[in-house]
Amino acid sequence: MDPFEQKLMGHYGPLFRYAWGVTRNHHDAEDLLHEVMCEALKYRADFASEESMGASLRISMRHRFYDMLRKRSIRISLSHKIQDPGKHIEANQALAAELNQVLFAIEMLPQAWARTLRKAVEGKSPSEIASEENIGLSEVHRRIAKARNKLRQILNE
Repeated sequence: MDPFEQKLMGHYGPLFRYAWGVTRNHHDAEDLLHEVMCEALKYRADFASEESMGASLRISMRHRFYDMLRKRSIRISLSHKIQDPGKHIEANQALAAELNQVLFAIEMLPQAWARTLRKAVEGKSPSEIASEENIGLSEVHRRIAKARNKLRQILNE
């Protein structure tokens, strides 16, 4: 294994956890991780430094995830349009209502938690967030965990 592959494999665990966090499905997370790892090996010359590798891989993973969602939504919308066009509209309205609930719930969080959570959702690494917020890495992880737990609590009420 060459040095690039060793560095890449060092990101395997955190990337899988990130993939599982966005997909909430073990198989989809594995597929997503596989695609990103293959892409990284293919374009290894584009990685400028080891420090930016993790962030670049997460950004690539997020873009791949959005592509995956688009493909699924196109397939689903086509199948719904064929079966019953009215159901598709109701599903979009339900999804928009859920998104509004999540956004409203984020606004109910303490400002520091909400700010840290937004940066994490944007794809920033915990170390990037820590330097921007002038806090320790453990505090970043604590804020994200507390924010997620509080969001679950608010949304389940």
